[in-house]
Amino acid sequence: MPQPADREEVRRDPAQTPLQTGEQVQVPAGQPQSPVQQVSPPNQTGVNIILNVKNDRSWIRVIVDGNPAFQGEVPAGQSKSFQAREKIAVTLGNAGVVEVLLNEQNLGFLGGEGAVVYREFTPPQG
Repeated sequence: MPQPADREEVRRDPAQTPLQTGEQVQVPAGQPQSPVQQVSPPNQTGVNIILNVKNDRSWIRVIVDGNPAFQGEVPAGQSKSFQAREKIAVTLGNAGVVEVLLNEQNLGFLGGEGAVVYREFTPPQG
């Protein structure tokens, strides 16, 4: 059985290894800190939707490009995301608790609590 003194110290190149959750980067004294680089998403085509169920459960049905993608009850605190080329059709039961993000734009709630709402989303024109 190896003793602690027998263990080989493993060093990693921080430029080539992703950080672990909660790990902090230390910059040596005298070296400038590089600013955080913002990465722009690629040009989006199609439809991307995120459904965030907030403070109560909601029944949800999603049809992606004409094919059933999801149907069921989603509890508060859960999210569902979907991508389509042509169209996403969404039915929300209890629409007032489901926050909708369409192509990274927050549309808010599509109806009131207890309301059943049907909406279709297509890619932006232009």
